[in-house]
Amino acid sequence: RAYIEQEAERRKQEIDRAMENQIVQLENQCQEQRTSLQQQADYHTQMADKQIESHKKQHQAHVTRQAEIQAYAILQRAEMEKGRLGQEAARALSQQSEREKAMVLHEAMRQAEDVWRQSQRTLLEQAQKKKAEIDVQAKKRTDEIEATVRQAVSRVYISPGGAGHAPLVA
Repeated sequence: RAYIEQEAERRKQEIDRAMENQIVQLENQCQEQRTSLQQQADYHTQMADKQIESHKKQHQAHVTRQAEIQAYAILQRAEMEKGRLGQEAARALSQQSEREKAMVLHEAMRQAEDVWRQSQRTLLEQAQKKKAEIDVQAKKRTDEIEATVRQAVSRVYISPGGAGHAPLVA
C-alpha cells in the first residue's frame, strides 16, 4: 500500500509536472499567439492608418483641385468682368473727354467770334472815324480851294463880253 501511495504520489507529481509543463507551454503558446496577434493588430492598424492617411491625402488633393478649378473659373469671370468694366470705363472716359473737348472747342469758337465781332466793331469805328477825319479834311481842303479860287477870280479882271467864261464860283 505504501508503494501504491508512493507510486500514486509520484504519478501525481509527474502528472502535475506534465500539467505544469503543458500549462507553461500553453501559456507560452498563448503569449506567442498574443504577441503574434498584437503584431498583426499593430500591422493592420498601421496599414489602416496609412490607408486612412492616403485616402485623406487623396481627398484633400481632390478638394484642393476642385477649389482650384472653382477659383480659376471665378478668376476667369473676374477677369472678364474687369475687362468689361475697363472697356466701359474707357468708353465713358472717352465720351466725357469728347464732351469736354467739344465744350472747349465751342467756347473757343464763341470767344473767337466775340473777338472777331469786337475787332469788326473796332475796325468799323476806326474806319468811320477815319472817314469822318477824311471828310473833314476834304471839306477843309475843298473850302480852301474854293477860297483860293474866289481870291484868284476876284483878282483877275474878266470883261463883261469876254470869252464867255462863267465865274468859277461854286
